[in-house]
Amino acid sequence: CLGSRPPFERLIRLGAYEGLLRDLIHEVKFDARRTLGDHLGALLGMAIRHELSSRDRHRAAQGGPPLVIVPMPTTFRRRMSRGIDHALVIAKAVRRQTGGTIWRPIGKRHRPSQVEVSPSQRSANMARAFFPRAGSLAAELSGRLIIVVDDVMTSGATLRGACRAIQAGVRKGSMGDNPPRAKPRIWAAVIGVTPAPDDASGGRSLGPGPDQAQE
Repeated sequence: CLGSRPPFERLIRLGAYEGLLRDLIHEVKFDARRTLGDHLGALLGMAIRHELSSRDRHRAAQGGPPLVIVPMPTTFRRRMSRGIDHALVIAKAVRRQTGGTIWRPIGKRHRPSQVEVSPSQRSANMARAFFPRAGSLAAELSGRLIIVVDDVMTSGATLRGACRAIQAGVRKGSMGDNPPRAKPRIWAAVIGVTPAPDDASGGRSLGPGPDQAQE
């Protein structure tokens, strides 16, 4: 991310995707442990609530819910094979902590799982995987704070693809607007971030902090 800016302005995460946190995420995702996903989502919601500025809270009091919570979309095939839409379970728990509205403005075409491809191929695997579901997202999302919720960030390719699909839908709906609508802000929020490889000094990076949108 040093050479390019990610399509989200802030990343919030609970911790590094390793140890106990990794095991808990696996139980939610692969064993359909909905109650556990609800607990993890509530913790993530508390972290998001903490990061919201006083300006965002004031906007919520004055003009209705400013938050649009977008669970990372999945495909029908993957949802049926796992027996759970884990991102939606997490997003519902986040909403109970933050308020706002859950909306699913983007869809996803089936692609191989990111864990099945090499890190160098992950961006290409997610290219054009996401698409705006609605014809125009500009009116619905104008001036809103959008929080895209997922379980894990590894390379960031999936989050970038989803956020760019939202931006594309907003741009398409904004064409010809006079005056132009206020652009939405986009944050990303995940339970865990995959630790970076050991650096040259032997230290280990545990991923970005709450206010750093980096990979």
